[in-house]
Amino acid sequence: MWNQRGASFVNKLINTLIVFSIFIPGSAIAATSLSSVTLAPTSVVGGARSTGTVVLSGMAPWGGISVSLTSSNPSTAVVPGSVKVNFWQKSAKFTITTSPVSVSKVVSITAFYQGITKTTPLTVNPTSASPLITSHPVNKTVTEGQTATFTVAATGSGLSYQWQRLNNGGSTWTNIGTNSASYTTAATVIWDNGAQFRCLVTNSAGSATSNTATLTVNPTVSMIAVTDFANYRVFQREIGGTSKSVTITGTYSNLNWHHIDARLLTHGTNTTVVDWTTIDSTPGGGTFSGILSVPQGGWYNIEIRAVDNSGSTIGSSRGTKKWGVGMIILCIGQSNMSGHGQNPFTIATSDLAVNYSNAGVWEHLSDPYDDGSPAGAVDNDNSTAAGSMIPALANSLLQTINFPIAFVPSPKDNSNLYSQWAYRNSSNHYDTTTLYGQSITKARNVGGVELIVMYQGEADTNAHRTEAQYKADFATLIGNYRQDLYANIPIFICQLGPITLGFNTRTDADVVAVRSAQHDLDNGEDIFMAATAMDQPRLDHVHFTTQGLDAIGGRIAQTINYYLGAASYYRGPAIITPAFFTNGNRDTVDIQIGHRGENDITPDSGITGFSLLSNGSPVSITSAVRMSADRIRLTLGSAIPPGTTVKLRYLWGSNPDTSALVKDNSSLELPLENTTADITIIDQQLP
Repeated sequence: MWNQRGASFVNKLINTLIVFSIFIPGSAIAATSLSSVTLAPTSVVGGARSTGTVVLSGMAPWGGISVSLTSSNPSTAVVPGSVKVNFWQKSAKFTITTSPVSVSKVVSITAFYQGITKTTPLTVNPTSASPLITSHPVNKTVTEGQTATFTVAATGSGLSYQWQRLNNGGSTWTNIGTNSASYTTAATVIWDNGAQFRCLVTNSAGSATSNTATLTVNPTVSMIAVTDFANYRVFQREIGGTSKSVTITGTYSNLNWHHIDARLLTHGTNTTVVDWTTIDSTPGGGTFSGILSVPQGGWYNIEIRAVDNSGSTIGSSRGTKKWGVGMIILCIGQSNMSGHGQNPFTIATSDLAVNYSNAGVWEHLSDPYDDGSPAGAVDNDNSTAAGSMIPALANSLLQTINFPIAFVPSPKDNSNLYSQWAYRNSSNHYDTTTLYGQSITKARNVGGVELIVMYQGEADTNAHRTEAQYKADFATLIGNYRQDLYANIPIFICQLGPITLGFNTRTDADVVAVRSAQHDLDNGEDIFMAATAMDQPRLDHVHFTTQGLDAIGGRIAQTINYYLGAASYYRGPAIITPAFFTNGNRDTVDIQIGHRGENDITPDSGITGFSLLSNGSPVSITSAVRMSADRIRLTLGSAIPPGTTVKLRYLWGSNPDTSALVKDNSSLELPLENTTADITIIDQQLP
């Protein structure tokens, strides 16, 4: 009886509780929100599935929660419209179905519940193909101590690499290296010789094994090598000295040396010029360097040796190129410095005559020496350069000089002094778009120059520069060179020769102004009128023949020898002022000649080049003859009345009669120099 009552009570209680729970309002349970959505895996091959999970912030209430789902690309990844989180559960799973793709795609999977959105990406990849090796490792040969690198290339996605090694004589492949398409050995040793290497390339679809590559390891070889100089390289001797400190460099390997010695030999022989001298005693780094004092001369070879702690020679090397120490000359100016002489060109007979070409090459001197400029170079004269005065200059100098002489061409046709050569870029002196900057850049490239030779001025006559202006322009030019090259660098000027008028606007006075300026600039110390050219033949209105250029070159050489102390004079005779009427009739004039070197003059008669002015009007001269070694007499067409002012000129004008100029009796036949100012003729007779 009690059991029935008890059961009845329990059933009623349960029913009551159920009814009570059904009617509990939602607000009585804590609010639940969407916390996250995740995928596993996050990357699949198209056609595979991924499992998603939505997670709530708390337990789902009575009746569960439905979370909405969307896919950003349903054609690639499909999700159900929603997933239910059951009563008193915190998460629920759902399935994502993917379709095959040809390229990888990223799809956003989104979950939404009561205003909260959560998104996560799913990567869908194309179906992988087995790896295909397209480039196999190749055999490598190294020297002991070096490393070797093997590489492989393969197609396919998701590739991984496993390198393997088989030692020489072994039978088992051993895994080595990291997951990489290349493998670099450690520094090799001799027993690495013969080892074999291959690579196993793998992805999810399969694997492929490369061909085998063999490593050859050669034993190390001790080596030392001197860095040779360019053939015909000339080092500028120290200014005022007779030698040059030359830097000797080289490389070595596998040598444990204590010091490096160097010596200088005559080129192609074992004749010692400078005996063994230690130049480096700090081994390390595979290189050596040191200074050797080299006397002026050439040609030389350099030889070095490595010496160990016991004093034994453990390695040596000798250069084969010929080089030397001597004089380098910078050549500037206009077309007559470049040279327009006709064939056959003069040959530089000595092997010690060198040109540093416009292409930057040391070479034996030969004309045209001023060609080979790079296209667009500011001093490019490639189309006009021909025979020049330089071979004759070299030939003459090398009769008294026994060391190399190198020339650096830097002239430019039709270039003026006042706006081109005298212009220096103040912010960049070495501006190679300017003639000046180009010339000092070349001088710097060869390691410095000793002197400058210039033939210039024709362009300035056409610009109507006065004598004073030309002197000022020249002062600017030489001042610049003495700042950028070295103080008191000497310059050797060629005086303008005859110029035929009618090809431009220049006048007699224009030519005389520049010619006189060049004459008067000579100071006998570091500015020289190195050559007069009034007597030399021309090809045209302004350019000299090869014969004329040879004579000019010889005269410049004489002046350089004078500067070097190897000649006693360099200029021809000059007129001593004043000149005198020979007698009271005033119909003859005697001119006294002063000699600088030789002691006589030619020709005896028919002398040309003199002119007279009486109160500014020309006076006829019927004859000009040699009276003695130092006197010339002019006979006038008529007597000059007393009280008139009479002036004498010699070689005045752009193109005076030079058919029978006065010359000294030297082998150079130096002409009587022009007058730069009118000479007054007085009545007092010469003694």
